[in-house]
Amino acid sequence: IDRQYDAVLIDNVYASRHAVEHLIRKGHRDIAVIIGSPNETTGHDRLLGYRSAMKDAGIQINENLIKYGDYKERSGYSCMNDLLKQRNNDPFSAVFVTSEMMTYGAIKSIRKHGLRFPEDIALIGFDVHDKTGLVHPEITTIRQPEKQIGNLTAEILLRKMKYTSEQIKEAQGQKTLLRPYLDEKNSC
Repeated sequence: IDRQYDAVLIDNVYASRHAVEHLIRKGHRDIAVIIGSPNETTGHDRLLGYRSAMKDAGIQINENLIKYGDYKERSGYSCMNDLLKQRNNDPFSAVFVTSEMMTYGAIKSIRKHGLRFPEDIALIGFDVHDKTGLVHPEITTIRQPEKQIGNLTAEILLRKMKYTSEQIKEAQGQKTLLRPYLDEKNSC
């Protein structure tokens, strides 16, 4: 099925690698991560990027600092609670949360424990959009190039609308990977 459909996606391995490398450049070595399901492509690729950045920096990965959520706020909250409860045995100075909703859950947990970011824990989220401006300090986040994704998707759709039914049957899906970027704010 994957070969039959076009897709415009971000490079999730690069995205996570980029976020973790940023934390490493800031001096962090004990970096926790809250990932979605490793059985899904997105979660698997984001975990791979985390592992790759840590390994290339010569940092041993503490498996206890890897928590798995489900991309929902409550799982980000629960995973962050687990990390904070075990912090005496498995210390960390930074956390990378790989989805917007899990980032909001993690923020709630950090604040519930009376901690602050970046003073107590550096934090990077994934595609966090705080349009209200209520989250302070603002969150450093990996951003998807939304306009570019939309433009490329529209171009592909318009091109395919000109295909005959025979061309559609024969067409192989095209996968386009785009690079996200780091929107640096004040949370790390």
